Amino acid sequence: MNRFASIIKHAVVLSLTLVMAGASVAAAGPTAKAHRLSTEEYKFLLLVRKHANQGRNIIKYDPLLCKVARAKAKDMIVRNFFNHTDPSGRGPNFMLARAGYRLPAYYSSDRSGNNVESIAKLTGGPKDAFILFLKSPAHRPHVLAEDQFYRAQTHIGAGSYKSKKAPFYNTFVFLSAPRNLNQSVPALLLRAPNGKIIGKSGQ
Repeated sequence: MNRFASIIKHAVVLSLTLVMAGASVAAAGPTAKAHRLSTEEYKFLLLVRKHANQGRNIIKYDPLLCKVARAKAKDMIVRNFFNHTDPSGRGPNFMLARAGYRLPAYYSSDRSGNNVESIAKLTGGPKDAFILFLKSPAHRPHVLAEDQFYRAQTHIGAGSYKSKKAPFYNTFVFLSAPRNLNQSVPALLLRAPNGKIIGKSGQ
């Protein structure tokens, strides 16, 4: 093979390699979007997960639950209300469905339905919110999964939002649910405050 033919052959091989690499990148699709936890939200989730009496054998941090939880925490501050149902009459189950998180059929389908949420409004931080939940007969079973219904809620999320108005500076929202039944939910990663990926949608 003469030198010119050799150059042509290498050029063809290089072109094929670049085409295959391009196809591989295209198949992988665009980079998944990410939801980044605040330090307060991350600390709260760690408290839930590591508690000695936590009833969930499996716990997955879910980015969509965290995203909805933060939106609810912010909404309560911005619109100045404190309730599972917002001023428009929408409850947590409805808000999850609207965000693309499909719950089991036996969960409440009422617009104001709630099988997934606990909320707290206080002056302190994540540890104070966690203690407040544990002291509440209504919230402790949810946070620590003290019955089978909540033990089946293996995916958890938390959101917080700060207010400048006294005396309640912080709002915390805890969400838990079974695995999302929506198989076509867009890819979403969950990042810890340091940027480490600790969860992803559909896992």
